[in-house]
Amino acid sequence: MTRHSIQEYAQALKPGYHKASEEGKGEMPDEFTEVTGLHRKAAIRLLKRANCVRYPVTFP
Repeated sequence: MTRHSIQEYAQALKPGYHKASEEGKGEMPDEFTEVTGLHRKAAIRLLKRANCVRYPVTFP
């Protein structure tokens, strides 16, 4: 999976992750790691992270 497709997949799962119970939050990273191949902790960080838009840095 490309980095972009991993981000898209994380965006699709985020609403369900935030609404899930504690047990559900334990299962979602497992599914995410099976699909993407990332480590479990990286999956948790992606699912918890707020939507951040990265702006290019410009210098005067």
